[in-house]
Amino acid sequence: MSARSDRYAPGMHHMAFHAESAADVDRIHRPMVAGEAAVLDEPADYTGQRGYSPGYYAAFYADPDGIKIEVAHIPDSNP
Repeated sequence: MSARSDRYAPGMHHMAFHAESAADVDRIHRPMVAGEAAVLDEPADYTGQRGYSPGYYAAFYADPDGIKIEVAHIPDSNP
């Protein structure tokens, strides 16, 4: 029996990938949409939102098992 992932149950919350630039986040988003990925949040700048550093630009998806996938450009982590 296979169960979908629950981000709020014990275990992995989500998987994140670091992008070199905000343009790379956008570039990755296009084939995700073309492949009918489950888009949770379109690419956006999260600056000013609680817990996000300045320039934090990301998009969020769900894989077929419901695991949240993040593609993010975080300038502070890649000066």
